[in-house]
Amino acid sequence: MRTPNTYPTGRNTYQFDPTKLPTDSAYDRGAQIAEETLARYYAEHQTYPDAVGVILWGFETCKTYGETIGQILRYIGVKVDRGQGYFMRPVIIPIAELNRPRVDVTVNICGFFRDLFPNLVRLIDLAFQMVAQLDEPLEMNAVRRHTLALSEQIDFRLASARLFGPPPGEYGNGLSTMIETAAWESEADLGKLYIDRTQYLYGDRLTGTESRQAFTAALGRTKFITQVRDSHEFEVTDIDHYYEFVGGMAQAATMVSGDRPEVLIADTTKERIQVKTITEAVRQGVTSRLFNPKWIDGMLNHAHQGGQAIADRVEYLIGLDATTRSVGTATWSKVAKRFVFDPEMRQRILENNRYAEAEIIRKLGEADYRGYWDATETEREQLKEIYHDIETQIELGLKVETTAR
Repeated sequence: MRTPNTYPTGRNTYQFDPTKLPTDSAYDRGAQIAEETLARYYAEHQTYPDAVGVILWGFETCKTYGETIGQILRYIGVKVDRGQGYFMRPVIIPIAELNRPRVDVTVNICGFFRDLFPNLVRLIDLAFQMVAQLDEPLEMNAVRRHTLALSEQIDFRLASARLFGPPPGEYGNGLSTMIETAAWESEADLGKLYIDRTQYLYGDRLTGTESRQAFTAALGRTKFITQVRDSHEFEVTDIDHYYEFVGGMAQAATMVSGDRPEVLIADTTKERIQVKTITEAVRQGVTSRLFNPKWIDGMLNHAHQGGQAIADRVEYLIGLDATTRSVGTATWSKVAKRFVFDPEMRQRILENNRYAEAEIIRKLGEADYRGYWDATETEREQLKEIYHDIETQIELGLKVETTAR
């Protein structure tokens, strides 16, 4: 149990003391994520990565008590000393004890984390500052190696900072709006927007300093990207923030370096942590939601919101495929077969929310147009015919409603 103190009476009127994060257990679980992902990379490449990317969210930190913070600190070889005061302090783990090189980290924080946990922003930044100034062989300390190389072009303070987020006072990066409105020509547009909206450094006495050079340098050396999934409430296919953040970083890193980094999801919903590829996580999401008859029945019991929830998840698949290439044509074919080409299911969604059914068809058409779904000519013609019929129904329905008023 993450919070045994809630039993048997539940929570009090406060959730926790943010100055106590990360807890010991959260640090240990985060360290386990770090070591498992590095071992996985080493087994495949016979070397350790120069740098990795990590997405750090506020609500996830609240619920896990700082697992991702433990992960970040472990990558660079740092633990925390709680001391007796208000703030914790970072403590260096010797290389001999770490038993591997220090791995650099590019951290993307959300605006909520920035505002809720200024103490943790400072703690993580101070950890990077300490590691960047260690007198160690450069081949064993990627943070120092990268900082020294970049400091030849920009100020050392900026070159050693690693926490990037949205502009001061703002939230999100805009990718979800771009995907929702289909207002992008190529995947490079998504990567560029992510960089434009996330190139702001935070840390000790850094409150959103713009540094595109530092951010692109960090993205260019990122070998894989991780994010924690901490709750059964959401699969990676259930909310647009997953592709907005982890997908955005993956696409931006691909655009900068020319190589697509692997994306890993650390599932900490159970006692045993499971590290999955983004493709495996997406497969789990569509299986438990979009292709689950019980889930569909449950959604369609909720008036028009049920159909909209289904359409939303089809939209999120566009975002995931555009940023991580994790969906695949077979999944798109199954979506079309389940929600459009099955007359009974199509009628159920039309009765629930005909606008949602039209949106599903539009997103399928977009997936085909952008090359994510290899639809047959027959499937394309079927989509057009069914969509035309639904448009007619919507127009006739609107005319009837207008006349009635």
